[in-house]
Amino acid sequence: MPPLEGTDFPETSRDDDDEEGSAEIEKGRQTFVHMVSLTQIVSDIIEQFFTLRSRRRHDSLSRTLDRAKPLQMRLKDWYAKLPNSLSVDDTKPRRLSSVGYLHLAYYTAEITIHRAILRSHIYPDPNTELFFITRQAASSRFTYALEFVKRLKQEHFQSFWYFSSSISLAIIGVFAGTLAVSSSDETERKSYLDLLAEYRWILRISSTGASVTKYGVKVLDANDQFLKRHVDNPTAGLGSDTFFSPETSAISPHSEEWMPKPAFGFPDLDYMGDPHDLPVYDDDGFFTF
Repeated sequence: MPPLEGTDFPETSRDDDDEEGSAEIEKGRQTFVHMVSLTQIVSDIIEQFFTLRSRRRHDSLSRTLDRAKPLQMRLKDWYAKLPNSLSVDDTKPRRLSSVGYLHLAYYTAEITIHRAILRSHIYPDPNTELFFITRQAASSRFTYALEFVKRLKQEHFQSFWYFSSSISLAIIGVFAGTLAVSSSDETERKSYLDLLAEYRWILRISSTGASVTKYGVKVLDANDQFLKRHVDNPTAGLGSDTFFSPETSAISPHSEEWMPKPAFGFPDLDYMGDPHDLPVYDDDGFFTF
């Protein structure tokens, strides 16, 4: 399919106005175009790691990194090409800005890759240093996502959000819980739980004026009992415990009538990889060879 062009949109920047509470038409068009290209990358991430066929593979951590590298490089290139006008901080007072859902989708895509990487930690790999490196990178991904949510303003919250944004917020929080319960260090586990509590608090106080955050709060509340059980008894078998998964939960982001159901067990929330060159993560959390 050919890429979108300006002529595909009936409205132009000439249709912008300065009315309070209005949205910027040109920024909205650019946001949509970049969302389309990001969706194509996400589709390939799902195809690579989360189809039934791909999940039957029991790859080592190294092998998973080999498969993930091209996807992360595409994500890094996509983010680098975002115009300054689509920055979260480029917001005019009293003008709605819909760039929030675009950046949220980007952070969720990154975390989705790291979910696949961490899942492979249950398989042995000769490059034992990779386990530490990939956990640190995964931690950075959540921290960056948390800082992004903290930077959102009411101009973002009150603007348009894709239906998937509610699920994305939940996925980010569940990812932090995964890092917490998979940690073997008590201090590290507590730091993840503290960050998760901060994240949930931000969503909770934002939910009073933005419905997009309410679903994330519900999912994290549903997972809270599991986290408390594991913290109280860290030696309990993880395979028998369950998270409530945003992808498979009966909780609906569009309904007040919800009933959470146990989703897949903990090992399915981690990530996967064969020993080749040792990958090293740079300061942005991307791995290079």
